[in-house]
Amino acid sequence: MAAALLLAATAMSACAQDRPTPPAGAGPLPDDVRAAYDGFWAAWVAARETSDPDLPALAEQIADPLLSTVRGTLAAAREQDRVTRGTVGHRIEEMTLDGDARRIVDCVDIGRWRLHAASTGEPLPGQLGGERSQLTEIVLRPVDGRWKAANMYILADRC
Repeated sequence: MAAALLLAATAMSACAQDRPTPPAGAGPLPDDVRAAYDGFWAAWVAARETSDPDLPALAEQIADPLLSTVRGTLAAAREQDRVTRGTVGHRIEEMTLDGDARRIVDCVDIGRWRLHAASTGEPLPGQLGGERSQLTEIVLRPVDGRWKAANMYILADRC
């Protein structure tokens, strides 16, 4: 539960504005968009393993406003002696074009992504086990000639 809430808190605070309605025009992920999407998740998962808001991969893969929110979430987790360990799975549902942005809707499997005490490595109590997922939309935008994750929205608690 805590891992799910952590992902949701990050996403929701990154997206205080209303979620725009994506236009029609779904399609498969081009290789460069897929590489950027995978790079975003790799950076986010790696940063969560140490709660390091200064991990260079974050700025390489994420743009504001999401970058500021992610860094704030990581700094708070560090202060609370929390890291997240495990794996995150993906089942990409669709990609839509929105001007120069690419909106990717993904069923994110967070059932094996758990909070741990950074100082001891022990799992934190009170986390739900079993299948946990969130339907998530990540918005990628071109920044300095490459795709970066700029916004994240939680569309549903389960998918």
